[in-house]
Amino acid sequence: MLPTWGHPVSVRLTLQGGKATIDAKRLSGFGGYDPGNLSDRGSIDLPQAQLEMFFERFRRLNFEALKTQDDVLGADGSEWILERMEEGRYHVIVRWSPEYDTAKRGLSDFVAVCEWLYRTSPLIGDVSSKGSVEISKPPGGAR
Repeated sequence: MLPTWGHPVSVRLTLQGGKATIDAKRLSGFGGYDPGNLSDRGSIDLPQAQLEMFFERFRRLNFEALKTQDDVLGADGSEWILERMEEGRYHVIVRWSPEYDTAKRGLSDFVAVCEWLYRTSPLIGDVSSKGSVEISKPPGGAR
């Protein structure tokens, strides 16, 4: 996620050798200007039950059928980017501020997957841009 007026965040789910891991990083700058330096990072092993929750959300998304970009752009806001690499195939989806007209734009499942990834990550705190919370992290890291 690259918020124009907030700290960029990256969350990666890796499946390897039957093990699922979530690695997350946050930068110190602003996504729309100077991303800054690494300010926070963490890694966790994902239990099988949580991995199944992710797969259920991801299946509903129909990821491979979505175009890389849509026609909605704005001056400020955030770019949410979701990538998948599997067996040599790569696909990426980039959406500007998907919390804007989410249902109308058909992005409810996209937002659900991205929010789940961030909330499940070991990073603490909310993702915000211009003082507005885009993804909240429940106290105590509840997922």
